[in-house]
Amino acid sequence: MPKSSASPPEGRADDRPAEGEFCVLCGRTGLPLTDGVCAECEASRRTLVSTRPHASVTVCPSCGAREVGKHWERAGASALLGSEDLVPFLVPDDQVAIRRVEWQETGSNPMLKNIHGDVHLRFRGLERVVPVEFTTKIVHRTCPDCSRRSGHYYTALIQLRGPENGSRRKAPELRQRLAEIWDTTIPTARADWRGHHSWTEMKPEGWDHYFTETLAARGVARLFKERFGAEVKESATLYGRKDGQDLYRVTFAVRFPEHLRGDYYVDKGRLYRLERPSSRGGFELASAATGAVEIWPASLLEKARWVGGPEKKQPVPVRRAPDGVLEGEHPVSADWVIVRGEPTQEIEGTPDLVIDGEHLWYVAPRARRREVERHA
Repeated sequence: MPKSSASPPEGRADDRPAEGEFCVLCGRTGLPLTDGVCAECEASRRTLVSTRPHASVTVCPSCGAREVGKHWERAGASALLGSEDLVPFLVPDDQVAIRRVEWQETGSNPMLKNIHGDVHLRFRGLERVVPVEFTTKIVHRTCPDCSRRSGHYYTALIQLRGPENGSRRKAPELRQRLAEIWDTTIPTARADWRGHHSWTEMKPEGWDHYFTETLAARGVARLFKERFGAEVKESATLYGRKDGQDLYRVTFAVRFPEHLRGDYYVDKGRLYRLERPSSRGGFELASAATGAVEIWPASLLEKARWVGGPEKKQPVPVRRAPDGVLEGEHPVSADWVIVRGEPTQEIEGTPDLVIDGEHLWYVAPRARRREVERHA
């Protein structure tokens, strides 16, 4: 049976125009046609992209959050309008794909922005740049979270405190250490947890941190438990009723142990840094000079001389004496004193040294080496 030449199914345009076909508007041949019109002519007679009327963006002046429908999002965003704010006001044709938009703001009214956008788009295989212009009204409205913060509203409280039986640190030193722990830990928490932190109050024995969301406060409290071995006690207090439901404020009392990560200890003429509690019992301590890790029982840590925390470390000018000994300029006395703990590499300038009374200790960059078991 001879082969027959089947025509394309009805409703599907052939990629190649039939011989002799031409655009009914421009007369050109050899171009893909749709209903007898080429893509360029169709693009010239269509509105490829338009804008929505009455454009406005509601911004929280305190945190930059945007009101979208009945909820708020993007807390912490810039107060300046960006692509996320403006693209929703574009209305593309059904056959248009927007690639990108280059925006410009004009006008001197801070609450009424004249917007010009060059829209890079694709229509039926053609790349086009279509200019659009519209006016956007900026509406300032305080979001619920910022409104609660300004009124000192809170549902949970984290209390940062030292050990139950007292700390070897003086009250100002303890507050400084707790503040340092907070400042280094909170950036690693989830963004939504950080966003519910409202305000902080200094107390004689530590710090109180207030949150507008209880689940966020609970998550942050657990971070301190996991990373520092802190003891967390949770208690709730009834403070009102709403819609027939009891309302509670939850307090998370976070007590840190006496031996904290990052603290320095001296044993047998060597400086060590507490890394973490060991999974095998006791503690992991790293030699400040070499970084080698040793496993200490708790009894040995109690016998070692405590120096202090990260606040004891600061950059100090160093030099080599004629006999080759490393010396550092003590920041208090300005005397050049021998640096204890010989560095494993050549150092210049002002490396970090631990200030221990009249003594200076060299601190090597953090590096895990082989572990050695120590006994009391």
